[in-house]
Amino acid sequence: MCKQLFCLFMKTVQFKTKYNFMIPDPNSMNKMAANPRTITDVQATFLSAHENCTVEDKISFYNTWSKLYEQDVKLLDYQAPLLASTCLADVMLEDREQALVLDVACGTGLVAAQLQKLGFCNFHGLDGSEEMLRLAQSKSLYQSLQKCILGAESLPLSSGKLIKM
Repeated sequence: MCKQLFCLFMKTVQFKTKYNFMIPDPNSMNKMAANPRTITDVQATFLSAHENCTVEDKISFYNTWSKLYEQDVKLLDYQAPLLASTCLADVMLEDREQALVLDVACGTGLVAAQLQKLGFCNFHGLDGSEEMLRLAQSKSLYQSLQKCILGAESLPLSSGKLIKM
């Protein structure tokens, strides 16, 4: 297995297509009691980002939402970071500490945090939101973070260094 491995996590797609995370488990009721925002509030917030709007509108939305993002996804019992990291760990059984992980749409770094628990340690993140990147940077998990608008610009990588999974 390659010692250097890049993996693209298209969490945005997972997030938009897997609404089952919006149904709380019984433990979510305890989370709700400590959180002034309700699941309905968070659902409305999330869905508003995916209405017909410009790329600039979406970036502005995520810059604003960054302040509540982790609190909100915790309330929703959002499992995509755990699922994505477990999926990679299941196929990458060796050399995890050598793997180069490209975290596309890295947000605040939830996937990198999960992967770190599984022995990965070399993360490079891309996101369109400067505020999400700022929060990811504060976690000191990433070797590099770059602003990149998916679909509007090319990935800032040299061709030949990327293995798509």
